[in-house]
Order: sequence, then C-alpha cells, then structure tokens
Amino acid sequence: MTFRFCPKCGERLTLKPMGDDGDTPFCEKCGNPWFEMFSSAVIVLVVNEFGEAALLRQNYISEKFRNLVSGYMKPGETAEETVRREVLEEIGVEMTDLRLVGTYWFAKKDMLMIGFIGKAKKADFTFSQEVDGAEWIPVEDAIKLVHPKGSVSYALLDEYLKRSISAKFIEKIKPIKWFENSGTSTDKYLLVRSVYDAYDNWNAKYLEVWEPPICLLEKLAVEIIGSDALDDIFDTVSFAIDEDIWREWTAFRERGLSEQSGLDEEIVDMVKRDLCWAAVEYVLNRTGFFTALLEIYKDGYFPCGWDGVYPNGRAAVM
Repeated sequence: MTFRFCPKCGERLTLKPMGDDGDTPFCEKCGNPWFEMFSSAVIVLVVNEFGEAALLRQNYISEKFRNLVSGYMKPGETAEETVRREVLEEIGVEMTDLRLVGTYWFAKKDMLMIGFIGKAKKADFTFSQEVDGAEWIPVEDAIKLVHPKGSVSYALLDEYLKRSISAKFIEKIKPIKWFENSGTSTDKYLLVRSVYDAYDNWNAKYLEVWEPPICLLEKLAVEIIGSDALDDIFDTVSFAIDEDIWREWTAFRERGLSEQSGLDEEIVDMVKRDLCWAAVEYVLNRTGFFTALLEIYKDGYFPCGWDGVYPNGRAAVM
C-alpha cells in the first residue's frame, strides 16, 4: 500500500528524500514519513507422528487445490503465536513443536508469508467457518494435491520431504557395527595401529583429501536444499548416532588398544562428521567421497587418511 494522504491528519503527502530509501511520502504537518506497507501472514505445514500432513479444503480459496493452515498476524502477536492460534482455530489441533522455515513474498496479494513446519499429535479435526473440511494425508501424496511448484504450500511440503530423507538415512546406517574390524590386518586398506597416528594422519590429509568434497557438497546443498536444511541434517544425524559411535569406539579401545589417549572425543567427532556429509550426499541423491567412506565404515574400519595420491591409492584405516 502506497500512502497519498497522512493516516493521522489527512494532509496530502509530498515526496521527500529519505536516505537510502529515496523519495518517500512525507507529511509536512506531522513530520512523519509513510513508507509502503504490506500485510504479514503465517502459513504452516502441520505434520503428525505418522508423517501425515493436515490438508484443508477451503472452497473460497480454491475448489481444485488443498491448502495448509494460514492466517493474518494480529498486532501484538509473534509469528509463532499466530501459527498456534490459527491451527487451533481452523482445525482444532494443538501444536507440539514448531520450526521456522523461511519467508515468502506472495505477489498476488502483496503479502509477506512466514512459513513454518510444525508437529502435532494425530487427532480428529474441528473446523472454523473458513474451513470446509480437512484430512490427514501422507506428505508424499499431499504435495500432489496443493497448488503446484511456485506456491508456498508446495515449498513447505518439498522442504519437509527433503529433511525427512535424513531420517531414512539414519535407519539405513543403524545396523552398522562401528569399528568391528578396526585393528585387524587387511589387504584392502593400509592399517594404522595407533590412535595418535590415526588422528595425525586424518588431520594431515584433511585439507588435501577431505576438504575439497566438503566444499563442493556444502555449495550444492545450500543451493538445492538451503542452509537451514543442511544444518538440520547435521543436527539430526549427529544426535542420532552419537551414543552408538561412542559406545562402539569405547568397546574397540577396551578390546584392542593398549595405549590411552585424550583423543576419544575427537575421533568420535571425525566419524560423525564423515557420516553427516554422507547423509548430505544421500539427501542430494548423489554418491561421492563420503559415500565411499561410508562403505569403509560398513567394513568395520575407521578411515583416517589416504595412502597415495587421492583418488588413486587406498584408504588408510584404523
């Protein structure tokens, strides 16, 4: 909305230079600039514990496509408070968790939409007068029922599907027996027997071998799924495997290492870092350096360096 008259006194506005904003409607009588205004609204993808999304039928919006819960913000509300209020008003469900995804400009209505993904327990719906009906629908099916790519509803569902892939990755790697063969001689890999040598080897080769694929993956991930989704992958995978990695590393130490060191946490962090980047490759539906490292972990070893010049030679493992 562009103002022509002062909302306070009704005086016709003139244009006045306002720094970086350039010529801006200005009330000479009140001494106030009046910048362009627009509405702010929230939109939220509500997902239950079974991976089902709450899709609404609202005929006044569209008789063809389903909608997510959305609504205008009220003065004094935070965006999070608006989401919880709108979800309770429109479908009678209480949110258990809420995460900001991003903001979206809705040009059709000159509106800023603030997008969230939220969680709720599956329950029967109760509807406001604005809602003609709603269903819990699996997310992978729901994305086919909302407005197509380019809409905020599609963007939120697409974001959720990308993030949920990391959970599938975790299920895939859970059966791995970490370090099961560490310390065992092998013809396939170069064996490093000392924790200190393994740590030094890893660090010596980090910039040369590990860092280039990390830089490439990070760039691709930010472009394709966004930095927030990348952070979510690291948080989700790292938290999920932390106890398993620590327990198996401790068992290996007790089983086959006579030396004591203060490097346990660093070694475990190295493993988690490798696995998180392997998860990123999985989410991006590509194979690469960290997928290859994952195969070494599946063989029961800890890849800590490289014998020869990568990609030739062979992995150095512990």
